[in-house]
Amino acid sequence: MTTDDRLNEIDQRLAILETEFVAFRQREFENQATLTELRGLTTELLGIAQLHQQALRLSQDNQRRNDELFREMREDIQQIWQYLLGQQGNGRTQG
Repeated sequence: MTTDDRLNEIDQRLAILETEFVAFRQREFENQATLTELRGLTTELLGIAQLHQQALRLSQDNQRRNDELFREMREDIQQIWQYLLGQQGNGRTQG
């Protein structure tokens, strides 16, 4: 192999390495952009998870209040029912 042949081979290999290096840098740039996007999405998902937890706590609090209100209403209805039954009984004994 002559010196010129060897130089051509080295030039070709250098050209290939340069092309690979440029492609590597491009992939590195794309990966960095993707990583930045993923960080943003992670932050957004964290915010969504926190909002979900708040909504869940509010829903549970509302459910407890509704349960208590329902219990109170049921007691009131039961008292009214007992009163009405007593009134009907009084009406029957008088009639």
